[in-house]
Amino acid sequence: MDETDPARFGRRGFLASIASSGLLAGLAGVGSAASDDDAGPVTVSGRRIHKYRPDGDFFEHEQRFVSPELRDYYGKATLVYDEGTIHRRAVPDEYTDPDRAFTLNYRDTAVIGRFREFDRLETKQRDAGSADAAVGTASIPDYTGPLYVYNSDVDNPQEDDLGEATGPINVGWNRDLDRDAASINSQMESWGWTSLYAGSPGDRYVIMDEDASLPYVTKQDEHIVKGLSTPTTQYHVRAYDLPQYEEENFAVAGQAHKDPVLHDGPPWNFAEARDAASSAWDDNGYSTVLHYVENGEGYDTSDGLFDQVRES
Repeated sequence: MDETDPARFGRRGFLASIASSGLLAGLAGVGSAASDDDAGPVTVSGRRIHKYRPDGDFFEHEQRFVSPELRDYYGKATLVYDEGTIHRRAVPDEYTDPDRAFTLNYRDTAVIGRFREFDRLETKQRDAGSADAAVGTASIPDYTGPLYVYNSDVDNPQEDDLGEATGPINVGWNRDLDRDAASINSQMESWGWTSLYAGSPGDRYVIMDEDASLPYVTKQDEHIVKGLSTPTTQYHVRAYDLPQYEEENFAVAGQAHKDPVLHDGPPWNFAEARDAASSAWDDNGYSTVLHYVENGEGYDTSDGLFDQVRES
């Protein structure tokens, strides 16, 4: 398939999902309902640009999203994301013999907003889920954690900084396991979850505003990875330690996906990667249960399900 084919890379499945789940319901009225400078989140069309530059055994990876529409809402047309590095084994030979920088770009859509705007809409979605649970539809009991992960054009963003919604939270570990993200990573490494190639992935962020002792927006605490048969692809779980509440039974939330060779776009295989992560625990004597949380249905291989890992 043509590497610029928008059918391969578009996030329209995600946009349809969050529209149907109510995350962006009433978007046109968000600004007036909140404050004069709240514009979104907004859905905009633009161009996704991935730049790769050789640096020793790795290629530095930078992603840009460019949209003139974005300027109308937030006064800037370009967001620049540091995506870390990928090993040269993931780079096609045409760019490594000899080494040269290269660029991939394609038309795409994005959901952009200030983190406070995403926070408000996640809260509305969780409240709607609690109401559904009260009348008997599927939901996670006592889960008040983050629902999505976001990219940002600044390090350690604050509530007024811009972010882009990039994927659903789809796995979590119970507090009764007595583990944090680091010990979960160590346990999964002992089961073979180690990467076949080195690299440094870019950061993704979640919103956690329920505990003043924690940052309002925080990046992943651990990268949990499993290299696959092709040495340039892997399952990747970004794991986030959650604050502890008396009524909250989740210690860690994660966002599982499958990295493509160049980390350059969908399909991210969210459901496949979630099942792989939870199956590692199932296969080693723990219990898992799926819950429907409506945070990813139709979003590029996600089905809106959250897998809860707990003691047997």
